[in-house]
Amino acid sequence: MRLGKKVEAGAEFIQTQICFNVPVMRLFMARAGDLGLLDGVPILGGVFVLRSAKAARYLREQVPGIDVPDAVIDRMGSVPPERQPEEGVQIALEIVEALREIPGIRGVHLMSIRNQEAIVRVAREAGLLPRPGATASVR
Repeated sequence: MRLGKKVEAGAEFIQTQICFNVPVMRLFMARAGDLGLLDGVPILGGVFVLRSAKAARYLREQVPGIDVPDAVIDRMGSVPPERQPEEGVQIALEIVEALREIPGIRGVHLMSIRNQEAIVRVAREAGLLPRPGATASVR
């Protein structure tokens, strides 16, 4: 409903909330497609590059609207703290790849906190650089 209102109001593109739960994003996009909301506006999936299990728990507990599944927190916590930033990069790469397969997702919005070098790394390793032209797709 909220997406429909934004499209109706003239949004030129949509950035989703951070996505850690790809099945929920698939469902959301399918419903948006069923309602005809994917035709007129590009949708960018939000991808956050985690640095630690602590950061994942913080996002889940303190930031309204962010769904961080137990599996993500458990995965981050299963590696030693010094390897958690690397695991965060791998998770982000997997999410970018999964989002590419969802009809209607036209790009990604990479985010992190005090971890800009990881954003550049994810962009490179996901094949997002060089940046596509304004009319190109990230597929």
